[in-house]
This record gives sequence, C-alpha cells and structure tokens, in this order.
Amino acid sequence: MRKVGGGVLITKSENWKDTEDNIGKAAVLQVGKIQILLTENRYVGHDPELFRFMGLEPKDAKIVVVKSPVGFRAPYEPFAKTIFILDTPGASPSNLKQLEFRRAPRPLFPLDQ
Repeated sequence: MRKVGGGVLITKSENWKDTEDNIGKAAVLQVGKIQILLTENRYVGHDPELFRFMGLEPKDAKIVVVKSPVGFRAPYEPFAKTIFILDTPGASPSNLKQLEFRRAPRPLFPLDQ
C-alpha cells in the first residue's frame, strides 16, 4: 500500500468546477510499477484531480484508466496522447446495440441508421 486517505474532493475541471465529491476512504495500491487508486464511494472519473488528491499526477503516468461514460475528454485530452473507449458489459455499455430495446419505437438513432 502506497497511501491511505480520502474525504471530500473539490473538482477543478471546467464542467464541474468547485463541485464537492465525497470519495469516502481511499487507498493507492502499488503492484510492481502499477498504481491502483480505489475509493469507497462511487466517483465518475471525469476529473484528473482525483489522482492528484491522492498524491498521483496523471500527466506523469504512461497509462491512466478511468471509468467515465462521458465528460472525461475535456480534462484529460490536454495531456492524453491517445484515448481508447472500451466496450465493457453492464447496465450501460458504450455499445448500445448490446442492449435489448423491446418497447422502443423504431427506427431509433443510433441503433438504426
């Protein structure tokens, strides 16, 4: 374990400037060269300030992984060399074609083009 902390984070990115988010207890684990930031409470990874709050600088990392459906681009793009959108399973996947729309009127954008 590299660091233990947590509490209330004040976001700094433009879309959520000065928003307070209680991340609860938090810890940074180190496994070899990989650092993993875990939070007790849900936090959408839309602001790199989360990493800084726990003593990590995302600009210095080779890879940063965040779970954020939208809104992360503006704060991360200034220093991201490449952004990958992952198509993961779950209640709200990036690929809407994975979901069954039984009662939705058709055609329905973006499913039907």
